[in-house]
Amino acid sequence: MRVKRKKLTKKQKAFLAVHALGLRQTDMAKRLGVSRQRIHQFYVHFGLEPTTAQEIFQHRMDELARLVGEGLTNQEIGKRMDMELGQVGHYRRVIGLPITKEIKARRERVRQLLEKGLNAKEVASELDLTYATVLADKTRLGLSPLVHQRAIEGAKRRKKVKKLYFTDAKSVEQIAEFLRVKPSLVTQDLSVLDHRKAGLSEKKIGEIRDLVLQGAGNTEVVARTGCTMTQVCVVIQRMKDDKELPPGRRPCRKFKNSRA
Repeated sequence: MRVKRKKLTKKQKAFLAVHALGLRQTDMAKRLGVSRQRIHQFYVHFGLEPTTAQEIFQHRMDELARLVGEGLTNQEIGKRMDMELGQVGHYRRVIGLPITKEIKARRERVRQLLEKGLNAKEVASELDLTYATVLADKTRLGLSPLVHQRAIEGAKRRKKVKKLYFTDAKSVEQIAEFLRVKPSLVTQDLSVLDHRKAGLSEKKIGEIRDLVLQGAGNTEVVARTGCTMTQVCVVIQRMKDDKELPPGRRPCRKFKNSRA
């Protein structure tokens, strides 16, 4: 006797189609408008083994490489694989696929205009691109703007300032002399890092300052204000820089900021 097979429902057909794309179970549930539990039931019903995250990623990258080999543009690949345009470009770089001819030609055009003396905004206007795209192309071409270079240098300097000020307990003048910069720049870096206050309000800083001026010890200040020893030491170090410490009172030495 011939056994009749049940026809697949629309949801089951949709599940098999989505499963072939190699999506995660969460993404499959969103695509089909069902719960993850329902997706799990589909796996059990068809006797399928849930794929791991690594297998899903590898499947997606293989599919991306195949579409690139077919000559599709990033926009077309994004529509096929349900990915953002930026994601397509990112994963192409991750797996070492060559950039598209359009992007290569655009970057070459950007380079030519920059060499002619045009700035990033003028290049963006000339090529009908966004300002962010031109800056990104400059970075890829090794022509990062000066502002970007200064930002990198500033981040490196602030990292040194943070260590010297909080770990080594150096004064602003000593840090400025060591880094060969102006003391005002060191003060600005400390303000940017927001470490001089150590997360304290002006009122709490005032309480610590008053107790120190009254001659209270560090342990007593901690007990009466409810602050940590690190916070008290930061305020005392600041008082030393501002030359407000009472005669004979020594600043804290060799402390570490918990937020550093």
